[in-house]
Amino acid sequence: MQNEKYSVFISFKRNDLDGGGKTRDCELAEHLHKTLQVNGITAFFSEKDLLTSRFRRQIDDALDQAQILVVVGTKCENMEAEWVKYEWETFQNDIWEKLKPHGEIITYLEGMSPKEAPRGLRTLQSFKSNEIKELVKFIKKILGMYTGTEIIIPPYQSEIEEEARIKEQKRLEEEDRQRQAQLKLEEEQRQQQAQLKLQEEQRQRQAQLKLQEEQRQRQAQLKLEEERRRYKELKKQSVKNFLNKNKTSFVSVAVALILISSIVIVLCQSKDKINYKSAASETYGEARDVTLTLTSTYEYDDESLLYEMCSYFSKKYTEENDDVNSVTINIVMGNYNYIDLLDIDSMGDVFCTHYQSTKSLADNQAIYPITTSSDDVINLVGQPMANTTFYNGNYYGYPYAPDTAQIMYYNTSLYTEDDVKSLNVMLEKSFGNIKNLAMNSSSWNTSTWYFTTNAKLFTGGNKDICTFDSAECVEALKFVQANNSNILISNSIDIVTCMKDGMIAAALDGFWAANKYKTALGENFGVEMLPKVTINGRTYQMTCFGGCEYYAVNATSNEPEVAFALAQYLASEEVQLKRYEINGTVPTALALLDNDVIKSDPLTYACMKQGEYIVPHEVLPLDWWTDSENLFQEIYSGTIKSEDIQSELTKHVESWKQM
Repeated sequence: MQNEKYSVFISFKRNDLDGGGKTRDCELAEHLHKTLQVNGITAFFSEKDLLTSRFRRQIDDALDQAQILVVVGTKCENMEAEWVKYEWETFQNDIWEKLKPHGEIITYLEGMSPKEAPRGLRTLQSFKSNEIKELVKFIKKILGMYTGTEIIIPPYQSEIEEEARIKEQKRLEEEDRQRQAQLKLEEEQRQQQAQLKLQEEQRQRQAQLKLQEEQRQRQAQLKLEEERRRYKELKKQSVKNFLNKNKTSFVSVAVALILISSIVIVLCQSKDKINYKSAASETYGEARDVTLTLTSTYEYDDESLLYEMCSYFSKKYTEENDDVNSVTINIVMGNYNYIDLLDIDSMGDVFCTHYQSTKSLADNQAIYPITTSSDDVINLVGQPMANTTFYNGNYYGYPYAPDTAQIMYYNTSLYTEDDVKSLNVMLEKSFGNIKNLAMNSSSWNTSTWYFTTNAKLFTGGNKDICTFDSAECVEALKFVQANNSNILISNSIDIVTCMKDGMIAAALDGFWAANKYKTALGENFGVEMLPKVTINGRTYQMTCFGGCEYYAVNATSNEPEVAFALAQYLASEEVQLKRYEINGTVPTALALLDNDVIKSDPLTYACMKQGEYIVPHEVLPLDWWTDSENLFQEIYSGTIKSEDIQSELTKHVESWKQM
């Protein structure tokens, strides 16, 4: 802190005159210091910044550095205390002697008027304690830092302590509730274990019966083959004997025919007991052995789960396909989030990849398109998620995990579950200095306001398809501009920290940031899919950029049919649920939205529901990201007037098409 450059020096009386506790002046100064910090202004506050016994030297150094001195006061005698007076008088002398040609002294008062201040401070710029937002804005203007961004005002320490007391009370109540719930859960688990034990015993009995039946059929099959062999030999011998008249009598031929007839009867009687299709394929068919390599990533998959599922797949596929004797699957694990042409040679017959790799792989014919069962992809994950694997008229894989989607985090002490279903309801609530909603100003985030109104951005890689200047988009941005006092959109504010400090009620952010918000909000952590919003009388579901991880089939595979069957199985509802239960990977299978385990996990449930309202994007021009963000910020702040939004959007859309 000693080497930090201070722009503002806060001068105040710390203790009461009788040597008692801290003054009200100190509390006001502390709150002002925190407010300046939150808004990006460095300020010297002796309670925090006096680190050594050489306080006189530190104070003089800070006074030399500061361009602005704020004198805090609740009564005249406090402002004339020895050190306070020393600070503002020496600062004032520096201004008069032109050592600080741009220096400013400001008074920040409570319970008194500027006329009641010491004579040397009466004619200076002054603000009351309830005008702190105007004070910070004034300081920013002096320092050349004001850009029109909304000023953030944190709560007083006393308010924080009261909130902490209430939180502690709620925590104790929650602990008691959790204890009761734990007892109930233990009883349910005991009953469930008993049920599972019973089911396992039944499964083992059924498996034993099945094994016995398979052995019986195998013995019958061996017997059938032996009878066939004997029949051929006997027939051959009978014909030979018939032609050898000198050695064979009619009676012997008759006996032979009787024996042959009996064998035929045995064969006919065995028909109902033997699976001829299976026996023929195993004994006389041209079935082959298939070997595949599966390449997967540690981030989303569990190796032991893959071995279990691949073993099951191999057995099931062999049973259902007579032309395949066996399926051997070699599993290779690694960190393969993004696959490009440099990696493709090291990938197996089936591999997992990121949706933004699709264009490059497809253009170079490195992966097979799905040509026979594309409806299976849509039925599994829904059209929006399926579209993230769609390119140039084809689907290229089976999504098994979502990627890059926004959801909403909120403070449950401020919003209810019903409140967060509608953005309009959220914005109608008043929390004083607390912002109703916040989001980062990057184009990845703010494009949500366009997609919500069903706008398109370079769909299918075609730059001529961009409707970010539609009438609906114009109304959406007018809505944001009209609510910019309640909606904070900035790239310079730490949203998570502000939520922790009670300055923001809800935030739109990626689902990967969940742990940060859980830590910040504690027992008040809430999560939901993006809300609906009514704009100009029309209600929309908020929609955002989104993508997926999916299984694809390598174009070099010699067994694409079996490989596609494996890819489809590994992304199936059954495997997705097991993957979630083992390592928490969020599923994409829409049918799992009705699963009780998924419903009991608010974060996973919110991510899955948002998966129905996403827009995929390919690699966009770098200039687009920057230009789009700057345009949105100018509209949000009001630099571009409401009546000019349409023309500005159209102008920028035309320039984007030329990028």
